[in-house]
Amino acid sequence: MNGINYLDMKEVAERLKIKSVDAAARWCLAKSINIMMLGNKRVVSEFEFRLSYDQLTIDMLKRKHGDDWAVYYEVYKNEDVKRYNELTTGSSVVSHHKSGFNADSFLNQLGYGKS
Repeated sequence: MNGINYLDMKEVAERLKIKSVDAAARWCLAKSINIMMLGNKRVVSEFEFRLSYDQLTIDMLKRKHGDDWAVYYEVYKNEDVKRYNELTTGSSVVSHHKSGFNADSFLNQLGYGKS
């Protein structure tokens, strides 16, 4: 969908994990997010909300990863733990090969093999 997406105060409260729509409105005002009337509903721009909501994470990623913060932010947003681990350890995917366990060989080594 093209255009601006809006969140009503109930959706804002849900995203902030608070029950009160008035507390959600106060949070928006404290973050300088414009609250507008759309019909009979109080709404905010979803983009403006996301900017403020994610700002603490962005600041932390900038401190921690410098100019690479945007890559890490995408990983955070997508909850891609595997990719985050690859980025932080500097390694790519480790290939796993099937280990073969031979019970007869093991028992022979212990002296309990078939006679």
